[in-house]
Amino acid sequence: MNRVNFIGRPVWAEVSLSALEFNLHSIRAYVNPPGEKRKAPRKILSIVKGNGYGHGGPQVAKALEKAGSEWFGVTCTAEGTEVRKAGVRRPILVLTGFWPGEEKRLFDYHLTPAITRCEQLALLEQAASRRRAKRASVPFHLKIDSGMNRLGIAPADVDCFARHLAKSPHLRLDGVFTHFASSEVFEPVPHGALLRRPRSPPRARHRPGNHPSRQ
Repeated sequence: MNRVNFIGRPVWAEVSLSALEFNLHSIRAYVNPPGEKRKAPRKILSIVKGNGYGHGGPQVAKALEKAGSEWFGVTCTAEGTEVRKAGVRRPILVLTGFWPGEEKRLFDYHLTPAITRCEQLALLEQAASRRRAKRASVPFHLKIDSGMNRLGIAPADVDCFARHLAKSPHLRLDGVFTHFASSEVFEPVPHGALLRRPRSPPRARHRPGNHPSRQ
């Protein structure tokens, strides 16, 4: 073992990659019941934000990608860049979106932003239209605020979002998601209502070609 010279409290953490892989396989089995008839199994988006909740974001992402995780979620573009630089090739979703001026980083590192405000569409469309490689449209996910009141487009603003999207030929809506209003309340009734609420907005005047599939 190499000697480390520093001042402070030494911390040593060992992360069991086999345990992470087991958890991934358990979640995959839970969301894809054996008796359910689907053309394709549901995909898994592994959240590795906050440095993988202290486990090492890039390292955890690489292990889970090898184990079959189809997507990864990070907080910001800086985290997404670290994960991408580590060699992860699967799609990376930036859960909190992006700040003005970060659009190029999204494109350079193939990060998929979450749109949480209508005006972000205009910024992303403007940057996407200036790209050198314009053959493929830029994918993004829409986050809808279903009661947490932190980030996301309010259901009442979905018409505004649809109007902006109709004027954004260089963008492509690939997914829609929300966040439970309370992650510590496990009663099925409020969570069930929240699950039903985001399903109505996507019906609002979407442009042909923007039909996010349920995965």
